Amino acid sequence: MSEPTPLGDHVDFSHGTFKGPVTGKEETTVQAVSNVQVNIATESSSAADSSGPALQKNLQLSRVGRDALAAALRDSAQAIPQLSSFLERSEWSRSDLGQLIEVLNGVTECLETETLVRDHLLCLVQGLDLAVDAREFVTTCMPQAATAPALRRALLASTKDLPQAAPEGLSEHLETAVLRRPANDTHGRTTLMDFVLRLALEAGVDTRDQAFGAWCQNSGYDVGELNSLRHQLTSQDRAERCRLLVHLRGDPDHDWPCEGTAWVFKGEDQEPLAEYPSLRCEASTDGVAILVDEVLEWAHDLPDVTLLERVHIAVPARTLLCWRAEETDVGVRLGADHEVVVHWGGRLRPSKHLRSLVRHARYRLERIEQHHQVYGAVDWVSLEESEFMENIRKGIYRGPLGLRCTPIGQEDLFEALLAQFPIMLWPEQTVPEGDEVEQAVEHEWVTLPGGFTGAYRTAWTCAQEEVPPLARLRAVWDDRHWLTFCRTLSRHRAGIASPSGA
Repeated sequence: MSEPTPLGDHVDFSHGTFKGPVTGKEETTVQAVSNVQVNIATESSSAADSSGPALQKNLQLSRVGRDALAAALRDSAQAIPQLSSFLERSEWSRSDLGQLIEVLNGVTECLETETLVRDHLLCLVQGLDLAVDAREFVTTCMPQAATAPALRRALLASTKDLPQAAPEGLSEHLETAVLRRPANDTHGRTTLMDFVLRLALEAGVDTRDQAFGAWCQNSGYDVGELNSLRHQLTSQDRAERCRLLVHLRGDPDHDWPCEGTAWVFKGEDQEPLAEYPSLRCEASTDGVAILVDEVLEWAHDLPDVTLLERVHIAVPARTLLCWRAEETDVGVRLGADHEVVVHWGGRLRPSKHLRSLVRHARYRLERIEQHHQVYGAVDWVSLEESEFMENIRKGIYRGPLGLRCTPIGQEDLFEALLAQFPIMLWPEQTVPEGDEVEQAVEHEWVTLPGGFTGAYRTAWTCAQEEVPPLARLRAVWDDRHWLTFCRTLSRHRAGIASPSGA
């Protein structure tokens, strides 16, 4: 696990350096407990035999919390001699943290600088104590929620601008959340509440039940803040949201499609709620924008549609290289109100010479879903590499494929790669090896593909030097929904797409 690095608008204790106050400011699946990728048994071996205060006292800080606390104590011991007895401590239980809090509260007659050191250390210790408390609650009351992808998503959402930290397990995630809390969250209560609430909601845990309420009350969480955050996160239940799929097609020799079909789906359903079977437009960027706007109006007029969470747009390979779907003008940019996910439209009815390649996409997606749940190990390649095509044939690239340069001028090769790789990324400008773009994809993988839309939104309004790395990438994300839909529709409605321009 890499240690967190300092952030300007966050309180940072991870390197043992105290800083003065800083002013400033994703598929829902409940996985089986046997598949939970967090080592709860190791973290709390006494959980099965203990309960209540006894269990809490036996819980230990993880390496993340221990290292941060050890560094903070070393920096504070000279100013506060009473801390010397804690310097050699290698394990920290809640009882130990309580003793340290008692000592710090007893340090009352000291200089202003010493008071500042004491207050910062006290905030850290109290925050870590809250993290252990939250861990006990999650382990006891909702262990099924602590999957590795869900932990990562909750951490990224509750601690903005998280650096390239890679915590493992429930304890390390909770303690990292405390270390990376916003500066205005003194003890980390708001951050931890946000974290635990997101875990619970993603797993379908009832956050209004007695156990959840009792934990919040006993741990000192503000009920009003809890209700406000819960309302924010559950204003529209994900299962009730609808998604729009637009498939555009046209002449294979033109960049822009001229016809299409649209479907609306409810939640995770595979069967469409409604279909708009015949769409026509001018083969141009303006023509496509008018068509998309027309489809949105149709979808929003459907009686069962309250909110379109995502808009999926499937287009030909040539269109992918010249069009930013999220910037389509529908009164505002399409991506302003919707997550926009782009698919390769040719998968619905591939050309004959691509059919053998299309079969491999399902196998690759299966491997990606099994081995890339938390961090995206993308195979970044250059199309000019002498062994690239041979490596393709050998099956060397088994994960998502990332191109380091724009494939403009290599449209045929680009389409052949799209056929084989269900998830493919490419930049608008050449990306060197080891660039921050690659790191962003790896560490923000659990937010994708929706995270791309978020990055694009930020890029629309921020200074050039603040553009998120993800905003420099384009992506085709042919997920299981799209692959299954293509397979089903190709069997039953083979004539829906033109043979060559899908």
